[in-house]
Amino acid sequence: MENIIEVNNLAYKYGDGTKALADVSFAVEKNTRVAILGPNGAGKSTLLFHLNALYLAQQGQVKIKSQVVNDENKEWVRSQVGLVMQDPDDQVFSTTVYEDVAFGLLNFGWSDEEKIKERIEWALSSVDILDLQDASPHNLSYGQKKRVAIAGILAIEPEIIIFDEPLSYLDPQGKADFLGILDRLHKTEKTLLVVTHDMDFAAEWADRVIVIEEGRVLAEGGRELLANLELIEQANLDLPTITKLFQRLELTELSSLPQTIEEAVTVLKERL
Repeated sequence: MENIIEVNNLAYKYGDGTKALADVSFAVEKNTRVAILGPNGAGKSTLLFHLNALYLAQQGQVKIKSQVVNDENKEWVRSQVGLVMQDPDDQVFSTTVYEDVAFGLLNFGWSDEEKIKERIEWALSSVDILDLQDASPHNLSYGQKKRVAIAGILAIEPEIIIFDEPLSYLDPQGKADFLGILDRLHKTEKTLLVVTHDMDFAAEWADRVIVIEEGRVLAEGGRELLANLELIEQANLDLPTITKLFQRLELTELSSLPQTIEEAVTVLKERL
């Protein structure tokens, strides 16, 4: 499959000299579900801002759909790469939900009111909040604000959608609803990147995993990386809950430790 994202030798440091990224390279295939993992301060958010052209490369390059991201095409990049920020209050600011979702469309030059209305209603329906279109975002729950932020990105219909810590502060029902949204997006062939500290989510959801620590890519690959004890320790992360359970059981005959409930069920059935 074709690579929809390519990052080559990307480096970035802030004005005070702090190095945020150093020689970061990886590629993402179209319609892949990617979990980006790493401790606080690893450079994950800085990386996201480069993928969305909020930051431009100081060294190396970022390619979106084979196009090198630069100052001339950054608006096009933002139409292709939607970024849902960790805190919806950083993204939701209009008087009504409808106006908030319309903001991106108007910013990208949409003028046909009927087409705008159709797109907004479709986006709101996609996250099950069409009934809130006339509500003030400031009166909504945290989970509802998250949905408004997602709808605002869906409205511009980017091929790539990035979520920064989307599970933060969501209750169990909110997490289940968000997973449903991710599943629907994946079925429409969107490429999805999620920055998360939730190892159980990453184990259950991701096709690919990218581990970042101190501005560098420590490893990238399949979900099997989440059971790599040396890597997890080096990255200051934690094992998925299921993996920790089987590690404690010391079942040394297993060639690999389960990471998901389904994998655990399969192992246990074989032993019963």
